[in-house]
Amino acid sequence: MLSLFDRMQAIEDCMTLKNNYDEELVALETIESEIPVYRRLGTPVWKAEEARKRIKNIREWIAQELSEIV
Repeated sequence: MLSLFDRMQAIEDCMTLKNNYDEELVALETIESEIPVYRRLGTPVWKAEEARKRIKNIREWIAQELSEIV
């Protein structure tokens, strides 16, 4: 099982400039919904919070990119 950060890094690594980031947003939503599972499996609280911040930053970047396209 990949860590939270490995999964987010995989999304970031595959992101390219495009008109639609739906797949990335769905993947981020899935990761975010699975954070409690990682917590139950022993992921420290600080890592879970860091993951939430990183997801937020990725979403903000996507929103900024989409606003510049329009």
